[in-house]
Amino acid sequence: MAIFPITPSCPDFASLEAPVFIIGAAHTGKSELAINTLDHTKPATVIGTAEIDNSEISNRVHHLKSIRPSIWLSLDRCESVIETLKIQMKTSHQILIDSINQWIGGTILKKLQRHSTSQIESLIAFDCQELCQLLSQSHSRICLVSSEVGAGLSPLKPIPRMFRMSVSRINTKIAAICPTVILVSAGVPLILKGFPGSDKHHHAKYSPYHQPTTK
Repeated sequence: MAIFPITPSCPDFASLEAPVFIIGAAHTGKSELAINTLDHTKPATVIGTAEIDNSEISNRVHHLKSIRPSIWLSLDRCESVIETLKIQMKTSHQILIDSINQWIGGTILKKLQRHSTSQIESLIAFDCQELCQLLSQSHSRICLVSSEVGAGLSPLKPIPRMFRMSVSRINTKIAAICPTVILVSAGVPLILKGFPGSDKHHHAKYSPYHQPTTK
């Protein structure tokens, strides 16, 4: 199952400090790499956020389940990631959240029926803050996966713009919290933060959306 073999330039990802945040474009190997950040010999809980409403997504989810250890528990279509994470943190020593962007996309689509865009942005910001608090307090080994959606031209329509903005901001805040951040591009992992032997605090406090506390 060593999809990303251990080499001098590609370390043992399971030894990197957690929480581990993996980001990259679609279909570049993020979810496959995420498997290798956890111990395959021990139980883990996978919090899946995708809506399995078509054959393409269903096939993708089935493929990922087939390459994960059989002892791992998969929780699919988790709409309330925060509440699910709170529950799993009490009993699970390893947790994989796949993915943040699917969670945000699903939240926007469901909230549009009853909330304005500004209300949805506030709700997502609140969830993001709570997620970061959980990550900073957790004793479980957690890996999170998300897509990089900020490149290219700004979408013309407000809903896609809100999705891109929300995902980019929550990605930035998660990256500020996590001691290990890995970018996957064209199947090649690049450790942006937390490479073994580096100063783990070097990038930890920077985020354009970080609000410093005042005394």
